[in-house]
Amino acid sequence: MVNHQLEKESMTTVNWGFGPAKLTWLAASADIDLNNVTSVHGYLLHNNQLAIVQNKRKGFEIPGGHVEKGETLEASLRREALEEACVTIEKPKLLGFVEVNNSKNPEFPDDSPYPKVGYLAFFCADIRELLPFSAEFETSHRQFIEPSSLPKAHHAWNSVFQQSLENLSQQVNIGD
Repeated sequence: MVNHQLEKESMTTVNWGFGPAKLTWLAASADIDLNNVTSVHGYLLHNNQLAIVQNKRKGFEIPGGHVEKGETLEASLRREALEEACVTIEKPKLLGFVEVNNSKNPEFPDDSPYPKVGYLAFFCADIRELLPFSAEFETSHRQFIEPSSLPKAHHAWNSVFQQSLENLSQQVNIGD
């Protein structure tokens, strides 16, 4: 069961190609428009180790990607886990959302495929099956690390992602 008491909020500003965007961590219980969730990301666990993948363009990150039209968030997570990390998952739990707010960004294009205020959904899940890794999509490598090592391994770690990792550690008994 997801602990919805984790209401602590964290914010930072990033530049992801359209100028500055404000990122804010929101609890899983946040009242958001799920139609504005543009991507899902998964803390995928196997023997208390976290799966990370090397994105061919960016560097190491947790598996995740864009939600396809008509796809549920859980179905998107399952697909991305299979495509990027070559794993099947079970028991996905929603940890929360990162709000990506471009409403005060004068450079944000009117014809962007992304909403001015969109969301990234963060989940945790157990890995059910490890399949042979195949670099068919945008990842070139899969490895397993201690969850506490993620901030140093991730190519673009920030305080909002840190809040999502703290939510993971409060909900999953890692290392016990």
